[in-house]
Amino acid sequence: MKKLFSLLLALVLCALCFTACGKDKTEQDENFYYHRLEDNTYGVSLKNTGLTNIAFPDSFNGAPVTKIVSSDFVSSKEISITIPNSVTVIGESAFAGLWGLKSIKIPASVTVIERSAFSGCSNLESVEFEEGSQLKTLSAHAFSSCTALTSFHIPDSVSSLGDRAFAFCINLREITLPSSSDSIATWMFHGCSSLESVTIPEGMTKIGDRSFHGCTALKTVNLSQSAAHIGNYAFSGCSSLEAVTSPSGVSYIGTEAFYNCSRLTDLKISDDIQTLSNDALKGCTDLSFNEFDNALYLGNDSNPYVILVKAKNTNIISCTVADGTKIIYNEAFKNCELLTEVSLGNSVTHINRCAFYQCTELNSIKIPRTVLEIGELAFYRCSNVSDFRYGGTVKDWHNVSIGPEWNEYSSIHTIVCSDETIYTG
Repeated sequence: MKKLFSLLLALVLCALCFTACGKDKTEQDENFYYHRLEDNTYGVSLKNTGLTNIAFPDSFNGAPVTKIVSSDFVSSKEISITIPNSVTVIGESAFAGLWGLKSIKIPASVTVIERSAFSGCSNLESVEFEEGSQLKTLSAHAFSSCTALTSFHIPDSVSSLGDRAFAFCINLREITLPSSSDSIATWMFHGCSSLESVTIPEGMTKIGDRSFHGCTALKTVNLSQSAAHIGNYAFSGCSSLEAVTSPSGVSYIGTEAFYNCSRLTDLKISDDIQTLSNDALKGCTDLSFNEFDNALYLGNDSNPYVILVKAKNTNIISCTVADGTKIIYNEAFKNCELLTEVSLGNSVTHINRCAFYQCTELNSIKIPRTVLEIGELAFYRCSNVSDFRYGGTVKDWHNVSIGPEWNEYSSIHTIVCSDETIYTG
């Protein structure tokens, strides 16, 4: 019995060994390694690291080469690379850190450039896409830290853009974006300190978080009619930014989206705006405002009063909010300690964080039924309010999004709704 068990065990071990050997799908010739892929095509990587004129083969053993795989390049000399038309994928880190690469032509057959494919190619000056490019995916970090790039044309066929794809391309001055993609990825151009202007093409709806963060030379941004979302910190630290043109359909502007854009003078806000997040305009010290009855506004040519940004000064006694105003921006009336009366009208939808913070002399206010949100600390230390009214019913009031401590240390303890009075505690 023991002999039979030993024989079976030996057969199993042999079978496992055979299977393991069968999994070694790498072959080679004098210059290249060939890695058999699941679809029975080959990926190729460099074996002869001394080569400086590298023409990757288009086939091996009668099967096409469809992928460039990461290689251990060691040459410190200038390297020329030719990619065959059989290749559809430039693999992860395929040419990452290749110091000697100055230019590359990417054939039309390539559909995917994977993560970090050219990252850190610090002398790469030119990337040319063959006419009729079928590229669909430009993955994360694909060309990050390519510090010699000055311009880049992303083929219009590209529908997926990866985060940090061009981060820290510090000499990149011009970029052409594809209309086939609906968004600019997070951190995509972070630290591109030479980029001077950007046009968002029709079809793009979203500018991702921090996508242009730290682009200190960026002066103008041209938004298409389709642009709807400007993400958190999207243009934060763009200290040369002067104008953002035609954001007519933008409904969302994220937290600190334009933080410290100290030269920004012209920012038009759409009537479609639904969210202007906290501190979106913080540090925008040169903005040009529209004025109406003791308050300063941003808007557009047809409605200059979409957002009440701030009081004219902290010494105002009263304020009538302009018709058409949708948002009372965060800290708009902060520390207006002489303010006794505010008329909000019937168009306001959002009262942002700290909007009436420490308005200690405010004695009455009516919140219109149109309001959807009251932010945190909105009426903090409004200690003299004796008449707080709401234009809707109690049921409507309970549907309003109320931020934490919205009435902390205030005298707002009752809300007079259109159907009854409720106690806030």
